Amino acid sequence: MSKFIPFIVAIILLLNGCGKSEEQKQKEEALDKEVNALHEEVMKLQPGEKAQALKQYKNQLDSLIKKYPKDSTTLLAEFKKIADAEQKLNAAKTNMDNWMSSEGAKKPDPNMNHEQVIKLYEEQKSALTNMRSETQAAITEADSAVAAFKRAVQNLTAKKK
Repeated sequence: MSKFIPFIVAIILLLNGCGKSEEQKQKEEALDKEVNALHEEVMKLQPGEKAQALKQYKNQLDSLIKKYPKDSTTLLAEFKKIADAEQKLNAAKTNMDNWMSSEGAKKPDPNMNHEQVIKLYEEQKSALTNMRSETQAAITEADSAVAAFKRAVQNLTAKKK
């Protein structure tokens, strides 16, 4: 019997050591909240309405080019800016959609150890930070393209009066 006591003590110590410490759980929960907040921020940035507005500006440009063919070079330059901005907005949305349906957006498996959970959350945080930057840049470009378009239209209509 005395031969089994060290073995039993070792098993008890091993079982007590399993699981995550309170500090590890708190760090995981904090990162989970941070990732969720970042995800919500990126979702709110999704440019659906802005992309739709760019399509309307592109349609307006088409009619203006037909109306003012002599100014088509300027209008085509504005058309290209709007088309590029629209493409970047769509790419940002597609990237978010793809990430949402990927393994990268999944919650950690309860059987993952602490290091694996932290790694997953850090990867998610990095991906979301990149998507936020991409989306913000696309929105800024779209806003700039719209402002340039409006200036071009104002200049064009002012010249024709």
